[in-house]
Amino acid sequence: MIAATGDIASARAAQWATTSIPIVFTVGADPVAFGLVTSLSRPTGNATGVTLFSSTLMAKRLEFLRDVAPDAQLIAMLMNPDNLNYRVAVEAAEGAARTLGRQTFLAHAKALGDIDAAFETIVRKRAGAVLVASDPMFLGQHEKLAALGIAVSQSLLVRADDVIQ
Repeated sequence: MIAATGDIASARAAQWATTSIPIVFTVGADPVAFGLVTSLSRPTGNATGVTLFSSTLMAKRLEFLRDVAPDAQLIAMLMNPDNLNYRVAVEAAEGAARTLGRQTFLAHAKALGDIDAAFETIVRKRAGAVLVASDPMFLGQHEKLAALGIAVSQSLLVRADDVIQ
């Protein structure tokens, strides 16, 4: 068996490598839409797996973000533009943000080394909150992302103090 746990790209690579060895994948997107299986109920072929439908969860994640940071009118979306699910995730997030009366902008990170620069953009644009996309690259980066998120919030507090004084 092949465990393809790196989202769509790893599932496709496994499918290109074999049509006989069973493949179990984990993806954030709709596996039917990306051609990984023919049907959710009967996947056929040698591939099956778990989907998180992360783009569908974007609205819920943004609602939660609104509840946690109700004053955040501008939300940064940290995303990897090389992720095959990028377009679907962006459309879902932007649609949910419009429904919630929030504005968004994209902060891109194609590699781990790009995260710091993306957060510099987030600070410069004065985002009130940051939504980190579901992407295998961000897995295991919770401490770094939390520290950068704290830096963003402290930056906003410093700016607020400057305005008050």
